[in-house]
Amino acid sequence: MNTKNNVAILLYYISNYEKCRVCSKVHWNKKYIVSLIWSLDVMSMLTDILEGNYNIENINLINSFIINNEGIMFQNAQCLLLTKNPLTIQEGMLLSEEEKEVVNLLITIISNCRTTIIKKSIGYKKRVASYLRALHNLPRSLMDDCSCSNQYISCETAMEYARAYLNELLIW
Repeated sequence: MNTKNNVAILLYYISNYEKCRVCSKVHWNKKYIVSLIWSLDVMSMLTDILEGNYNIENINLINSFIINNEGIMFQNAQCLLLTKNPLTIQEGMLLSEEEKEVVNLLITIISNCRTTIIKKSIGYKKRVASYLRALHNLPRSLMDDCSCSNQYISCETAMEYARAYLNELLIW
C-alpha cells in the first residue's frame, strides 16, 4: 500500500475511535483530555505527511503511537498490518485538487478542535464532538478506492458530510 493510503487509514481509525469515545455529558478528566490532545497531535503529524512536510522524529512518534494503541484503536486486520510494519514515506505523493481541499479541511478541523479543548469555553465538549464527527469521514476520501472499497467515499461526499456537522457548530 502507498503512503497516502496508509496515512488515510490511520487518520480514519484514530478519528473514528475518538469520535466514538467522546461524550459531551460526562466530566472529562485530565487523563482523557491529554490522550485526546495527543490523538489530535498525531493526526496533525499525519496531515503534515500528506502535505509533504515530515521528519523522522514525527514518523517515530507516529509509529510509537500506533504500537501503543495496537488492539485499542487499531483492531481490524488492515490496521494490525500497519502496526506490524512501521509507517514509511514514499517520495512523490501527489494529491488531486479535491484531495488537497480535504487535507486543508482536516488541518483546520484538527486545529480548531485542539484549540476548543484548550480554551474550554462554554459548550466546548459539544463543539469537540461536532468537530470529531465532521472530521472522521474525511480520511475515507483519501483512501485508495480499490484497497478499501467498503470504506472509500468521494471527496465531494466527504466534504458534504463534514459541512453538515460543521453547520451544527453555527447553531451554538
